[in-house]
Amino acid sequence: MAKSCKPVSKAGKTLATSKSSSAKSKASQTLNNHKSTKH
Repeated sequence: MAKSCKPVSKAGKTLATSKSSSAKSKASQTLNNHKSTKH
């Protein structure tokens, strides 16, 4: 995987560790947006 920028890696961590479903959906949205724009 390409080196991800800070907000994206932060979102990945949030997705992995967060118990909050709203935080998870926000994080996955961030990751998806990054994938579609950058790659």
